[in-house]
Amino acid sequence: MKLTQKQAIDAYKAVRKLEYQDMPGEKAMVMFRLRKALEPQYQFQDEQERKVLDAIGAAVNEFGGIEFKDPESKKEYVAKMKELEAIEVDVDLKEETLDIRGMTMSAKDIEALGTVIKIVC
Repeated sequence: MKLTQKQAIDAYKAVRKLEYQDMPGEKAMVMFRLRKALEPQYQFQDEQERKVLDAIGAAVNEFGGIEFKDPESKKEYVAKMKELEAIEVDVDLKEETLDIRGMTMSAKDIEALGTVIKIVC
């Protein structure tokens, strides 16, 4: 399945939030398969972001925020991350369906998951 890196990361984040909910085994297996398929893209994103931060001399603080040395380094970071998010990736996903009845999820999560699976309610 072809996705942008951003779509893959957004779907991965939605899966990670939702997999902590109590759900039947069938739904849990769908979430597990999605996480496993999307995890390499998340790891790739993390590695690339660290390289960008190192290259521009920025650091992650104790709260997880990024501390830039100047406004130009922040602009460079934003530009590099937009480039990264636009990369087209091929994710090994088979067609899945997820019945979201009984699940608590935001519209953003539904939209993100809708790019990688068929959602029914």
